[in-house]
Amino acid sequence: MAETNGAKNKIWRQAIILVALLFCVVAYTVILPDLQEGASMVAETDTQASALEPLPSDTLAQDDKTVQLFSGEEQYLPLGMEELVVDYLMDYYQGLGRLETQDLTVHFDELEETAGLNAAINQTCLDYLIEVRRAQRNDLTLKNYDIRMEIEEAKQLTEGVWELVLLESNKMNYSFTQETDTYGSGIEHRFTVVQREGNWKILSHSKEEDIYYLVEDAFLAAETAAEDMQREVEADEPVTESELEPVSMEILDPDKILRELLEYGLASIKRNQEDYERYLEEGTDMLAEDLEWDYVYDREGAVAYANHWVTAYGKLRNPRWDAYDDQGGNCNNYISQCLLAGGIPMDATGHITSQWKWYEDYLDSREKHSGRSASWAGVDEFYEYALNNQGSGLVAIVGRNIYSGRIGDIIQYGAGGEWNHSVIIVDVVRDEHGRVLDYLINSNTTDRLNCPMSAYSYTDIRLIRILGYNLEQIEE
Repeated sequence: MAETNGAKNKIWRQAIILVALLFCVVAYTVILPDLQEGASMVAETDTQASALEPLPSDTLAQDDKTVQLFSGEEQYLPLGMEELVVDYLMDYYQGLGRLETQDLTVHFDELEETAGLNAAINQTCLDYLIEVRRAQRNDLTLKNYDIRMEIEEAKQLTEGVWELVLLESNKMNYSFTQETDTYGSGIEHRFTVVQREGNWKILSHSKEEDIYYLVEDAFLAAETAAEDMQREVEADEPVTESELEPVSMEILDPDKILRELLEYGLASIKRNQEDYERYLEEGTDMLAEDLEWDYVYDREGAVAYANHWVTAYGKLRNPRWDAYDDQGGNCNNYISQCLLAGGIPMDATGHITSQWKWYEDYLDSREKHSGRSASWAGVDEFYEYALNNQGSGLVAIVGRNIYSGRIGDIIQYGAGGEWNHSVIIVDVVRDEHGRVLDYLINSNTTDRLNCPMSAYSYTDIRLIRILGYNLEQIEE
């Protein structure tokens, strides 16, 4: 019903545009400023999430699956633009919800080659995530989803070309744990759209989320490899960067990129499944006998902090700490704060690689309560600290079965040998026999609340089991 209404609305809008433009005796590809205010389907709203009201004409709904577009203050869009965005997002989330691919390329401009490349990136993101989730043990189809897109910025770049910045907040219910609400918030989308012959199409779309980072890196690597090959072919006559021929879609081969990503991702999932089978056989009690700690980790306190400092809408950061969202990500900064709330003390003893501290935002290798260590906000650096630390500070076990975790433990994600992301376990999902099925995690950078561990696009997973701590003794 919603799709039918959307089609009728589109015809109605196009008719209005044609009549208005005929009266004005102007080419129908020109965006009319006067039309924007009268015909805009975007309503003003307060900035508080609770006060958001959906746009009735641009909300498509199927059962309990919705995509809703909201405006900020004094934001107006030309006719048809908001419908393009909602149609694209609806197709994307229908594909994720059913784990059945949808053709996203139909929403992209066919005349610009760069638009074709960006369409391939977006399609690869969807197809990869679908296949990875289908390969997991748990049912990661979506029982329900509610996607809220708030317009942060809308500006006309040139005649007929606009740039949109949207912030996504979502609520989902995965089928295997459908009673649990999973939230994602503060996820930035950037659209560049063009109007051709009265129809809006996407020139480019990017999203600040792990799946996009993964796929964009793969396309960039393929493009770099193609350029290197071009340099080798033309080695007798060196060429500058500006003289290199643009890499064509045929050379990039998006299907090959997807195959290679899936080959690696599915192999990782198979290793994780082997971990799960060992967990069923051996259980979770895998502590190292030689580790000692004087104080117990307050897991509940860490989880309480983790739940407090992630919100269902927008981005929430503790002003006590600097945030690193624009400097590679805030994920490990967030989990370090959680551990501190769980009683793990800052550690300023030893070499800088064996310290874990944040007093001010500058690197300080001295054994002083000053500056910070790289391990506070760095994913790999924190892992090395947890692995190698002795004496005062954190006591942890790393590299053990990923299904031997408890609430308050840390999960790290990676791909292709690089570790990119840290999250905290806030709940354990169990079957009717009490066996672990999955974890629910919280995270920053892409802010998530109660997200299944297995729903991530990153398939390399390692566990950091937090045991307790010893107190430091240093001279100030």
